Amino acid sequence: MHSIPAKRKAIKDFFDSHAKIEGDSIYAISDSGLYYFETEKYVQNDPERNWIITKIMIFDTEKACCIFEYFTEHDDETFAWISINTTDYLLFPEFLGGYSIFNTASLELHSYYCEDDPFIWQEITFSPQQMQLVVTGNYWACPSEIISYSCAACTALPYPILQRTYTA
Repeated sequence: MHSIPAKRKAIKDFFDSHAKIEGDSIYAISDSGLYYFETEKYVQNDPERNWIITKIMIFDTEKACCIFEYFTEHDDETFAWISINTTDYLLFPEFLGGYSIFNTASLELHSYYCEDDPFIWQEITFSPQQMQLVVTGNYWACPSEIISYSCAACTALPYPILQRTYTA
């Protein structure tokens, strides 16, 4: 059960809508102001695991409606909105070693997870031209690292690594 579809299925199998964690949501509007997202966190009802899961809802501000929602097994508040050629994208880490990017123009979610390289994203920063991405993170219980990725093709995952710096 290492693929993203299998992980998403496990979340649905053990989802308990009554296990919402009140007062622990985040909200952020896109740079264009046309979209925003909101999160809700839940305790996962899985006897084998005690993870928090997050429901991510993406809204169109002009239509005042939710255009996409999904669940992820990641409870961090790391995210980044970017705008490329008038299209807004929302980038989120997920599944403690993966990441997803949502395209507001096509309403598609592109996701990546690799069990062989479970690097956990903790902070995301884009270059001014938004062609490179710098991520601070770590492997489970290890020192922090800084990885620079090329994201010129922002929905083509995985992003190629340009540079990796180990921190003390």
